[in-house]
Amino acid sequence: MAEGDVFLDPDYVGFYEWSCGDYADDVPFYTWLAGEHGGPVLEAACGTGRLTIPLARAGSEVVGFDASPPGLEAARGKLRREPPDVQGRVSLVEAELTSFDLGRQFASVFVPNSAIFHLQGRYSLTGCFRRLYQHTRPGGVAVVDVVAPHTMADQKVGDQQVVKADVNPATGLMTRELNRKLSIDWGTQIARVEHEFIELDGEDERRFVFRQEYRWLGREEGEGLLRRAGFPEVRTLGDFDGSKYTSDSPRLILMARRLDRDAL
Repeated sequence: MAEGDVFLDPDYVGFYEWSCGDYADDVPFYTWLAGEHGGPVLEAACGTGRLTIPLARAGSEVVGFDASPPGLEAARGKLRREPPDVQGRVSLVEAELTSFDLGRQFASVFVPNSAIFHLQGRYSLTGCFRRLYQHTRPGGVAVVDVVAPHTMADQKVGDQQVVKADVNPATGLMTRELNRKLSIDWGTQIARVEHEFIELDGEDERRFVFRQEYRWLGREEGEGLLRRAGFPEVRTLGDFDGSKYTSDSPRLILMARRLDRDAL
């Protein structure tokens, strides 16, 4: 059983790639943004390259960073299977979400797929958002995308749900993924979750259990963090189709633009 940051565990990263590696709902949205604002693109918490590689395929120069060595190794493995021109547009760096310093600025800075949920303390969130601002060039955009707060807060505690059951191509084994919400704390905005993966190898059954905490983000909190970090303009969307954020929206997408000083 693994506790804490499960993305440091190679076993979890392997299961995550099987479970979520083909998620692509956000790819057209981020590809469009990168095309609108030009390069280069910085992807924070890039993980196994799920979004990084499609952005590079579309022609963007992408720097992706993550604190998980197993995740980055998986991303590098996938990148090696890409054509040389795609490989040449991607740089992968090991760095922490709260303290990254790449020494350059980017036209687009993305924190996709609720990656910000792994930061729980106010100090950590403030530090991360300040670094997002520092790495966004004048006129550029920073985007933080998360599951909507009402969805996180309204989850049932105790129910175990089968998320996926299929053959894992990496192992050739029938695998099941089950998730259980262990607790929901509305005051601290923290959901504690248990991820269980079951592999069937003939008559043998192997179970892998991981526990993780996610701190969800509210609209006012997210907008305030971005403005205090230095962004004067913040827009809020409710989904990847560009719709406005409402209390029923499936996503909370915060889009912040850094002041274009050359326009003053």
